[in-house]
Amino acid sequence: GAILVFLLALGITLYPLISNWYNEKHRSEIHTQYKEIIQQVDTSELDRARELAHEYNAAILPGTQLSDAFSKEALLWASEDYEHQLNLAGDGTMGYVEIPLIQVNLPIYHGTDEAVLQIAVGHLEWTSLPVGGKSTHSVVSAHRGLPTAVLFTHLDRMEIGDTFSFTILDRTILYEVDQIRIVEPDDLSLIGIQQG
Repeated sequence: GAILVFLLALGITLYPLISNWYNEKHRSEIHTQYKEIIQQVDTSELDRARELAHEYNAAILPGTQLSDAFSKEALLWASEDYEHQLNLAGDGTMGYVEIPLIQVNLPIYHGTDEAVLQIAVGHLEWTSLPVGGKSTHSVVSAHRGLPTAVLFTHLDRMEIGDTFSFTILDRTILYEVDQIRIVEPDDLSLIGIQQG
């Protein structure tokens, strides 16, 4: 009886460590596969994928060919083409986010379904694709404090001036933290696109 209780307690104690190790190993394998696939793709195909992503971003920008970003028409158009954008690996991976300060190197997947957020970073559909450029605003999301994966758990250690990067296709874009805000789940005021 005591041995069974001990083994059960040991299993409960070790589960988060083993699960996190497994998830890290899986993400590392995905990262390696993504880099290999991108290296094998012709430069013209990478350029075309980037061009299509910029066209997508332009289409959801207020005042462009669609009457209003986040309007019903814009959302319908964007959702029809979304899963194909930046998906050269065919597995939903659009790239990687790296935050050296907190030792984060995570794949970015399309969408923010719970299945994605349990293992990686999700790109919020209907926000700009993370290829850079003026008048874009890409929003990504990840969990903090999961017992099975670290993900963005230590994001609170970041300060204004710290840097992070997105590697999308064959390019890396470096960003600097310029503000830190806590946003309620139903507050959409900060996800809009600002001109320029």
